[in-house]
Amino acid sequence: MKVINPKVRYKIKPFDLRGVELGPSRFHDQFYATRDYFMALPSEDMLLGFRRRAGMPHPGIELGGWYSNEASHTPDHDEIGNPFGQWISALSRMYATTGDTNILKKVQYLVTEWGKTIEPDGYFFYSRDSSSYHYVYDKFVCGLVDAIIYCGFRPAEDYLY
Repeated sequence: MKVINPKVRYKIKPFDLRGVELGPSRFHDQFYATRDYFMALPSEDMLLGFRRRAGMPHPGIELGGWYSNEASHTPDHDEIGNPFGQWISALSRMYATTGDTNILKKVQYLVTEWGKTIEPDGYFFYSRDSSSYHYVYDKFVCGLVDAIIYCGFRPAEDYLY
């Protein structure tokens, strides 16, 4: 890590997740349970609102839950897209630690298909009625950066400009 200010003493530094292995533990079990959960989420369901907003065919079903229409109690307020960047980030980091090519393929597919929904003016959110643009933007940037760093998926760079 390049030290920008030599007077600053870093207390924590990022490290590369590639090659990290968890031994038998609760953390190991939670990691693999989370991986299994994310891998079981149908990609078409994860992309549904982005495609709908872009006027594209949108197979899949609403995922429901915290960010869904049911949670917001307004039919035009879709927030399920909020965790999309977090999913990309998590899957990318999971790929870095496992080398599982199925995870890599899911990341590549999700980023590529989501990229097709970006409007000419750059609008990329799940719906036209997002209540937290700054939060979602931050999560997307993190997910795209992780896809580049941990998956080597260079096409994700195009969406950061």
